Amino acid sequence: PRAPCPRARRNARCNRAGSPAVMARRRRGGARVSGYIMNKSGQDIAAALLAALIVAGAAAAGLNTALGAHPWWALRAGLIGAAIGVALFSGVRWMGLSPGWRGGVGLLLLIGAGASAYFGKLVFVASFGDDGLAGRFWLLGWFGVSAATVMVLATAFTWARR
Repeated sequence: PRAPCPRARRNARCNRAGSPAVMARRRRGGARVSGYIMNKSGQDIAAALLAALIVAGAAAAGLNTALGAHPWWALRAGLIGAAIGVALFSGVRWMGLSPGWRGGVGLLLLIGAGASAYFGKLVFVASFGDDGLAGRFWLLGWFGVSAATVMVLATAFTWARR
C-alpha cells in the first residue's frame, strides 16, 4: 500500500479519492459501462433512448388512446414521436444547451403540442369530421406530445445522473 499523501500534495497521482485511472476517468467526465468508458454525450443519448423506449411502450400499452388520441393512429404517433424526440434532444444537446434550458424547451413544446392536440380534437369532433385542418392539428399535436415527453424524460434522467 502507498503511504498517505501530505495535504499539500493532493494531485492526480497522489489523491485519497482514488487511483490515477479513476481520476483520469473523472477528468474525462465518463463512467464505466460494461467494460468501456462512456462519456457524457453517450450517457445523454442513452438517456434519450431509454426515454424513447418508455414513451413507445406507453403508446403500445394504449396510454395515448386513453389520453385522447384516435385509436387508429395513436400507436404510430407514439412511435414516430419518440424517434423525433430523440432527434430533438440530440439536437439541443449538440447545441450545448444546459439541462435546465433543455428541460424548459421540452416543457414549452409539451404545453404547445398538448394544446394543439386538445383543441384540434375539440374542433374536429365539433365539425363532425369535416374540418381536415383541425384533424391534422390533432394528429400532429400527438406527434409533438410524444417528442416533447421524450425530451422532458431524457432531461430528467440526465439531471438525476448528476
